[in-house]
Amino acid sequence: MGHIKEFVDRRVQETQKKTFDDRKKRAGQEKDKRRGTTGAPGAARKVTSSQNVRIIPNESEAKGLIDQLYQTCRVPSASDSICNLIRHLTERLFTTKDTPTTTSQEALEYLKPNPSGDGKIAAAATSAKKRAREAVREDGETVAAQRAQMLKRLKKLVAAFVSLGQETVDEQAEKEELQDGEVLLGDDAGANRIANIIIDESGNRVMCTLLRCLLSAGSADEEDVVATEAATEEEGEEKKRRTEISRVDMTKKRKEEEGKKAAAEFSALMQEDIQGLVQMVLYCFDCGAIAKDQNTAIRVLAVIADHGSDENRKVILKLIRKNAESPIDVITDKHVSNVVLKLLEKYRTKTVAWLNSQLLVSKAAASPVSKKGGKKAAAVAEEEETSTVGKITNAKELLDLIDNPMAGNLLQSWVDDSNREELFFGLLDSRAHLLTLLASKRGNRFLTRILSVGSTTSGADSEGAEAGIPAFGDITTETSNLAQRMLHRMLYPGGTAVVASTETEDEETIAANVAMTKKLNLVRMSMDKQSNYVAQKVFGLIPYVAKHQEKEAMALYKRLQEIFDEHDATEGGRAAAERHAAFTARQEERRLKGYSQHVGGYHNRPATLATRPTHAINELALSTVGCHSVNALVSAIVGANIVVADTKGSRPLDVNPILDHIFKQPAMTQALLADKSGSLVIRHLLKIATATSVTAAVPALATALLKSIDHSAEQAMHTLMFDASGNLLVQDLLLAHSKNVTDPHRYSLMFLQKHIISTNSGDASGLMNVARNPYASHVLFTLLDVLPAKAHMELCKLVKPHVELLTVHLNGRFVVEKLVASSADIREVLVRCFAKLAKEKGTQHVLLTLWDALDERAAKDLLHNTLLPAVKDLSCNASGSIVVQKMIQDSQQRHEQATRNNLPTNVKATMCLSVERYLNKIDGLKATLLKDFFGKFVVQVLTSSAQPIESSDE
Repeated sequence: MGHIKEFVDRRVQETQKKTFDDRKKRAGQEKDKRRGTTGAPGAARKVTSSQNVRIIPNESEAKGLIDQLYQTCRVPSASDSICNLIRHLTERLFTTKDTPTTTSQEALEYLKPNPSGDGKIAAAATSAKKRAREAVREDGETVAAQRAQMLKRLKKLVAAFVSLGQETVDEQAEKEELQDGEVLLGDDAGANRIANIIIDESGNRVMCTLLRCLLSAGSADEEDVVATEAATEEEGEEKKRRTEISRVDMTKKRKEEEGKKAAAEFSALMQEDIQGLVQMVLYCFDCGAIAKDQNTAIRVLAVIADHGSDENRKVILKLIRKNAESPIDVITDKHVSNVVLKLLEKYRTKTVAWLNSQLLVSKAAASPVSKKGGKKAAAVAEEEETSTVGKITNAKELLDLIDNPMAGNLLQSWVDDSNREELFFGLLDSRAHLLTLLASKRGNRFLTRILSVGSTTSGADSEGAEAGIPAFGDITTETSNLAQRMLHRMLYPGGTAVVASTETEDEETIAANVAMTKKLNLVRMSMDKQSNYVAQKVFGLIPYVAKHQEKEAMALYKRLQEIFDEHDATEGGRAAAERHAAFTARQEERRLKGYSQHVGGYHNRPATLATRPTHAINELALSTVGCHSVNALVSAIVGANIVVADTKGSRPLDVNPILDHIFKQPAMTQALLADKSGSLVIRHLLKIATATSVTAAVPALATALLKSIDHSAEQAMHTLMFDASGNLLVQDLLLAHSKNVTDPHRYSLMFLQKHIISTNSGDASGLMNVARNPYASHVLFTLLDVLPAKAHMELCKLVKPHVELLTVHLNGRFVVEKLVASSADIREVLVRCFAKLAKEKGTQHVLLTLWDALDERAAKDLLHNTLLPAVKDLSCNASGSIVVQKMIQDSQQRHEQATRNNLPTNVKATMCLSVERYLNKIDGLKATLLKDFFGKFVVQVLTSSAQPIESSDE
């Protein structure tokens, strides 16, 4: 038996190896096909990177496609050419996107094999033509001519589509006969032709591409443009302080301005034709030329709803209402629901009102009919019963729709202040319904959307928003009442019975009720990956309740604390600590009896009773998911205090019961600081303490919170600095104290003396340890930003003897790079060791920063005394070659910008010319560099235009 098993195993291994070899061989053959190689050993790679090249028709081909547009746009290959032509024209005219393109004739030449038989592709001509086209674009007159020609071709294409919808029956009959499946409705020949294009798969793709490109040209929202310009202006100011604007940025900016101008001109000239084409497409749906079940055609409506005007969206909504047999069929249909989603996004008010009237049952229809009404009341009841057909009449229908892949997303977008109350209290009226929602991902999203009561103002405090405390707008009484009812229901999950109620509840019913109440526990929800978002929204209702109903907010907050205490007493917090204490006692008893210690499992880490979670708040704070719920809870309580701060005689909600569980027990606080999730909670509390809205409304709370964080972090500062998550907290502390108006440098100076510099005078061992640590070095970066000038100079003096050591270190080089611009001593050391450091791996960024920070005289000395004499050694070195290349590239960009703007040149701008003259001056130097693997790249950069150089050196 042993020999047979060995034989079988060997055969299985051989079969697996053969299968693996066959797959590898086939994969290699496919790669050779894509690369264009013959498959011979050692054949050169022909394609270094995969990039889609768009094949566009030339002038004669485009003319033929447009002249026979009705036929060509319904042929798959021809329709692809038309789509490529449309995208090419609109991208070059209106955007800065520059997709690689080629004509069909060039593509054929590109695919033609070389007669020499070496397997190379004849791509030299194509590359030369592309370079010529790119060079021509730089000429202003040629660019204007190209744009005029492209605009003319685009106008001709649009006019051809418009003319299709304006032809009469006689013109159509003279040209051709209708194909099978096409329609002809009286005198609407134009509508018939447009409808036949839209119904066809290829024609639909052409129409969608055309409408999307035309309607989106120059239709950017003004607010988005203003916001983008403001952000660009801020980024530009920051960039100007550090470096000059490169040639690439100038070219991109010029293209953006030309694109906006061209889009505006095109919209003004072709607005009538574009709107006429859109109206003709919508007319095809209205007149019946396109059947209701033509799912392919509905894609065109989605494009118009996304990019069209409000008048177009109004017509689309009317068409949906006209053709819809049932509202539920509309939202569950794969194609129509996508159109409704676009309408909810761009035409929300009218769309939501229509969905409310179609999906929700009115209160009058839902209420029972009085017997005193007689025949008139019976007639009204019968009419109302008929009106409920196709509507959501019970929770089961709503839950089924929420779980539907198509209707689920639409219902989430549909939820609004106009229907939130009806959905939450009218249909989802029991605990079972809430549990059903919490059991699925779509249900959690829907419930989160329903609980998102109120809205924030646009001028929210940025720091407060980061701390989870938005700037609340004008909270109305209705909003406050709705929030109070929703919060009450989530904290007191009552409602109807879980099982069919009987006269006396049996044990199963009671057990089911108890189990359901446990599942609706907010603590459990806060630790769930999906339901924690629902719990955060529940906590976020507290500020809205506190605005107009202070007593109710106090009572609900008290109930919330009771929920945490109940969980703490039953299954978490103290119960977990007691279980751990019993386990520790058993382990000690086993040790005394001589048994081996239990290793592994949940209690495999050394821990004491004091460091275990002693409350539900601690348990949540140490949870990967629950920490976000703790942050939301604290933000909600502080937000409620901000809301009621201006109200006279109001009592703010006390946040101390929550904070006490975090800061009152030192061991628990240290456990939170050392934990990744707990550190997030502490950092969030720090953001709250320094938020402008908090310091202005409740300054006492902000001061006490900041003091508690300082005291807790100070006890473990050294550990936090060298920790992956703790260093982020230390950085936040430094930034928070730097915003102190009275003394912004007090904390940073104390931190420098106590935690960075060693106690012995002149000893920099502590500084070196911090600078070379991957986490503590980031703390040093932040400290350098907030230190005053005098302390900054003292720190540079301590670093100066160790500059060379830090520059070649993986983490220390970033510290040196940050000090280069502000310290002449650091620059002096780097200039003296330039040639040596340039040959080290990963130093190029420091040396380029040095080159950028040197003044005219120092740059000239470095160039003539260090760089040029060592240019051969540096160019032939792997790291030194990158330094020389990047310096040449920077010089070329400076020289080109100075020439374009008629500015005087300096040493940095003429550095590339100096290097080139030096290479030409010494006989055989350039030839030597060309023969070297790394040196040839230096010569290549010198002889080419300024192109970005990719570096993989680290």
